[in-house]
Amino acid sequence: GSSDHALYAYDLSSGVQTRQMFDKRNGHREWVSCVAHTHDGRTVSGGMDSRLLLWGARGASCHEFRGHTGSISAVGCTSSSSSKPLVISASYDKTVRAFDLRSRRQLLCFSGHKGPVLSLDWAASGLALSGGRGGIAIAWDLQAGGPVGMLKGHKGHVTVVRWLQQSRSGGTGSSSGEASVFMTGAQDGHVRIWDLRSRGEIANISAHTSQRGAGAIAGIEVSASGNTIVSAGADRAVCMLDVRAGFKLRHRATDHKDFIYELKTVGENAISGGGDGSVYCHSTLEDKVQWNVRPLTNAVRCIGCTENRLVVAGDDGSAVIYKF
Repeated sequence: GSSDHALYAYDLSSGVQTRQMFDKRNGHREWVSCVAHTHDGRTVSGGMDSRLLLWGARGASCHEFRGHTGSISAVGCTSSSSSKPLVISASYDKTVRAFDLRSRRQLLCFSGHKGPVLSLDWAASGLALSGGRGGIAIAWDLQAGGPVGMLKGHKGHVTVVRWLQQSRSGGTGSSSGEASVFMTGAQDGHVRIWDLRSRGEIANISAHTSQRGAGAIAGIEVSASGNTIVSAGADRAVCMLDVRAGFKLRHRATDHKDFIYELKTVGENAISGGGDGSVYCHSTLEDKVQWNVRPLTNAVRCIGCTENRLVVAGDDGSAVIYKF
């Protein structure tokens, strides 16, 4: 998605643009702020125009999921294993909404935040997480249609929420205990670990704070093994937390020369993009830089990874594809 109101699709093998999702009758009227893919090859996009659009697998026609009245900050799609595939979205209108992908109707509207909702995540267990400017994180039950936990503790905006389990994306399975545990990151530079069973915090790591102040957390991810939590922030650091050692800080990489805006994990590696257009790949198991490149001239805003491809896009309007 782009500031020119359009979405672009590329063939990862050839790098050739295959599709533009925008024309005079279809598309966003403002910047595209978030994008997700459905299990059957369709695309969902959210924009600053408060529109949430479902695009077919081909062509430039789209359907609008109506309901939001503010800029869309995050969107996701539940997996094909779900009995009722959903599109889940968060917005500056302070709500989290769920739409039925089949009937295209709104099923749920959660209103618990006091400010714009900034971050969203979901799990195969039927739970969703949201964090916002009000400084709280809320866990929602998508099946029962209500909140199951409201967690407070951060100072400033909650910028990132993530479940510890990986099963929602088809990765490793999780125990019932892991299914109740999630992480939050905020403006205060802290990563907090919560457990819904106790309705409280089980760890608080000041991973991105120093005498110079706190670096707002831009991303939290989990390694493929589930044994390492990775966080990145405006303090230019990438931190590795050891899940099996009580979430203790294993090591802290400070190779970036500018703020970090994007973070992804591939296997046991963390890939992060910075404000100067650089991308670093760090091992999550040891204090080691695997490689680094500078594909862009301005900030990296989006990183996508497959087993053998890396896609980087950012403020200079370009998308670069690497082959592993």
